[in-house]
Amino acid sequence: MVTTIDLLDRLKSKLGSDYRTGKVLNIPQPRISSMRNGTGTFTNEQGMKIAEVLGLHEEFVILSLTAEREKNTNVRKILRTLADKFEPKNFAAGFLIATLAAIETLHPISSTFA
Repeated sequence: MVTTIDLLDRLKSKLGSDYRTGKVLNIPQPRISSMRNGTGTFTNEQGMKIAEVLGLHEEFVILSLTAEREKNTNVRKILRTLADKFEPKNFAAGFLIATLAAIETLHPISSTFA
């Protein structure tokens, strides 16, 4: 899962400043500052734009932001678990495992050494 502040840090690193982040996302600077101070989160629409700018899966960003906004602890836990499935490092590992399993099904390794 990623938080609003994590996303702000990543955007600042990529775009150069919080000011530039605000311009790219069409968010006033005072709002960026309040998010940086822990007051509020990005909207889902902004999350989709952030995913595009940072090259992240939209599902990962939207589920993370929704989890951050959620008040119910149990629901927040479920949303975090779902978001983590789309986190780039987890998504890539899952994709690799699925690909290797598919290759093994098509061309079993055990038959190569028989």
